[in-house]
Amino acid sequence: MDQIGSSLARFMKRRDIARLLPLDDENEWVEAIHHFCCLRRKGSAENNPPKMAKANMGRTCPRAHPTSFEPTLKLSPAVPPGIGTRKNNAAKERVTFVKSSCRHEIDDLSAVSKERKGIALEIEMLVRHIVLLWWNFRARREIRSCGNRTHLIRKNSILAFITLRNEMSRLPHFMRHHRKLGVDHFLIVDNDSGDGSREWLANQPDVSLWTTRHSYKASRFGMNWLGWLQIRYGHNHWCLTLDADEIFVYPEYENLGLREFTQLLESNRMARVAAMMLDLYPKGPLSSAVIGESQNPLDVLNWFDAEGYTYDYKPRYKHTSVRGGPRKRVFFPDEPDLAPHLHKTPLIYWKTYYTYASSTHLAMPNRLNDGFFEQNHAPTGLLLHTKFLSEIISKSEEEKQRREHFIRSENYLNYYDGVISDPVLWSEKSAKLDESTNFVSLGLMKPNPRASQNHVRGIGS
Repeated sequence: MDQIGSSLARFMKRRDIARLLPLDDENEWVEAIHHFCCLRRKGSAENNPPKMAKANMGRTCPRAHPTSFEPTLKLSPAVPPGIGTRKNNAAKERVTFVKSSCRHEIDDLSAVSKERKGIALEIEMLVRHIVLLWWNFRARREIRSCGNRTHLIRKNSILAFITLRNEMSRLPHFMRHHRKLGVDHFLIVDNDSGDGSREWLANQPDVSLWTTRHSYKASRFGMNWLGWLQIRYGHNHWCLTLDADEIFVYPEYENLGLREFTQLLESNRMARVAAMMLDLYPKGPLSSAVIGESQNPLDVLNWFDAEGYTYDYKPRYKHTSVRGGPRKRVFFPDEPDLAPHLHKTPLIYWKTYYTYASSTHLAMPNRLNDGFFEQNHAPTGLLLHTKFLSEIISKSEEEKQRREHFIRSENYLNYYDGVISDPVLWSEKSAKLDESTNFVSLGLMKPNPRASQNHVRGIGS
């Protein structure tokens, strides 16, 4: 058991299953090939390895590469060119012989290596999932209730989970919009707001409110706090997890409420909806995007990028990474890998053991991240991102000092400087947002499926 424990510790540290099987010399290399040949040829006796004598491999069989298990020839850099050429040629001939005579065995070893790496990744994901759930549970001590109305939650209530800080300018429209969609109850964590957000929310009849002064970044950007509330109240409910600067829309949302939308999803055995963040911005500089009390931010943020988005599959969490929009175009033209991710999965039919791994960009289990896959024929939504109001300039100055919004904050100091400089994000290719905008025809959303007669509950199990 000690050996197993130390192996798991090395695995969790290095995250490379090949490094758990170092083949340091010729004997271990031969034994490994013999072992996997015996597994491949089930008819062979365990003590009768395939026809590949150790003697035929020579006495200087090279060490396997730790990740590919492909034999490689290591020549000492200390030997000057032209000296020892005969010896080197002999070694090359032996390597060529090994590759040609042991091709099937090497292929078997490589296949098993890939299989073991896959199993190792599954183990790592399982361990990470358990750790995240533990962090969520532990975070219950960091939040304090100051208006718990969860007794109003009914069996079929649609719930919204939000973490916010100083969002009073957006809250009135945010609440109106999502109430109109059909959210029945809001569970909100206020991270030490000082602009009246907490007091305003405490007076809302459909809001349960918690407060905290702990670090937003240390809580995985609020996911630990919301994770505990989702464990406690989200089970067997449709849960919409948002930031206060995100307006959730989906195909036909003007005429199709959230309850009807989720019933349509259930009839097609769909348990989650992915959505892309769509950054909205004014036509002029950011300082021109000023709104009055209770005003709709979309009145001044009415332009967006309709094209230029990239979709890349990532096997680790089995998700599609989406990047693009004005932030990539203006702030990260030379460093596209630093551009913010735009993919999220905000709407999920929740189970107690579900959790978000990285904001709402990634969820666990990994099957929750398949919302953008074409073969699913699942609808997708949009999160209309109202980040670029005029107040973003002062907030960027503050966040540049706080460093609470990015894992590697030092990589985004230039981004904050760019926002503080009051840039114009509008371009000739920008599209106007109005009542006639059809996001489905623009390819930014996938349409709703047809209603199915096979209505099935318990789709998220």
